[in-house]
Amino acid sequence: MDADSKTVRQVGLSVGAVFLFILAVATASTVFGAAPPVDREVSGQLTGTANVSGPGLVQTEFEGEFDGFFAGSVDGTLAGAVNETGDFDGQLSGNISGEANGEIEGQVSGTLSNGSFDGNLNGRINGTADTTSLGQTGGVLIVGLIAGLILLMAAGGVWLSRQDD
Repeated sequence: MDADSKTVRQVGLSVGAVFLFILAVATASTVFGAAPPVDREVSGQLTGTANVSGPGLVQTEFEGEFDGFFAGSVDGTLAGAVNETGDFDGQLSGNISGEANGEIEGQVSGTLSNGSFDGNLNGRINGTADTTSLGQTGGVLIVGLIAGLILLMAAGGVWLSRQDD
């Protein structure tokens, strides 16, 4: 099957229009895209290392994982009270990186045993999400780009049909 010049022009116009559309969308998302802010109450599972011995009041460095609405790695400080059986109640203050990046703090309860902590956190994350949001201006621009692609394809089709005459 040989391609005639009309088909080659149609395919060329289509590929060119789609390429321009993709380039425009990529540029728009780069210019107008930003990580959305996060300031939200969270609760979830907290596990990690905390080298501390009890019983009594303790304060220690903590490294671990938070598994909640925004999951991620946590690096911070645990401060609170440990009883004779290893039960811990206190506060966590630190940073989170993962689905959200920023500060994390809140009430912590769980068990400290052999240098590890396993428990729950009820607190707040304040930072940015690990996603990109275009916002209102970017959304309007994307709709305009879609409309522009449709108009470009229609105008190109009219131009191509007149080339055959």
